[in-house]
Amino acid sequence: MSSPTFEHQRKFYETYWKDSGRLSIDEKCRRRFVLSALSRFRPAKSLRILDVGCGRGWMTNALSRYGEVLGVDLFVEEARRRYPKAAFQEMNIVSQFPKGVYDVVVTSEVLEHLPRENQAEHIRSIAGALSRGGLLILTTPNKPQLESLVRKLKNTSHMQPIENWLSQRELREMIQPFFFIEHFGSARFYPIFLFSNLFLRVPYHVFYDYLGAYRLIDKFLESTDWGTYFTLVGRKL
Repeated sequence: MSSPTFEHQRKFYETYWKDSGRLSIDEKCRRRFVLSALSRFRPAKSLRILDVGCGRGWMTNALSRYGEVLGVDLFVEEARRRYPKAAFQEMNIVSQFPKGVYDVVVTSEVLEHLPRENQAEHIRSIAGALSRGGLLILTTPNKPQLESLVRKLKNTSHMQPIENWLSQRELREMIQPFFFIEHFGSARFYPIFLFSNLFLRVPYHVFYDYLGAYRLIDKFLESTDWGTYFTLVGRKL
């Protein structure tokens, strides 16, 4: 089956992001990782940051405290509406990046939504957009974990047009030609049995997110591959 065209994806996300409300538990977790990684590995102020696959703009907005940020995606009107003070630009997020301009590129849950044949090109283009020693902060689903979770789903209609998850080996092989990996771990432990048990799922969400158990759980997961998505920080070679 051929991959959806950019125009088909753009139309999908135009509706998808308009229908998305407040941040999900997963999005909050990703935001915590990205901001923590930025403070830990690139603590300088007034950075030039590119947020690739910015969606409805919440990560771009969060990154704005660290410097000048541009959020790019196939469709950015919803992001502009929600965050009128932030900078957004419609762009082909596979390869259409300025060369050697940015100190940091963030790409969070984006790589898996590209056709398999474009994923390595995406990483190569990000490397090209970074200045010498620039930082890549990336998250993407953990293929073995996601495959196990999806097998438990009765309805997958909410999934996005392209879902090309990667294993740890596949992701490392894609990153290493361009970056020295300074961190590789995972985040967001989500037991499979919760999908079929509402009475346990709700208390777990409360325990994990609202009571702050993520502080212990994600600290443990950051050096494992047990979480639902991988977390990676790479320094441009």
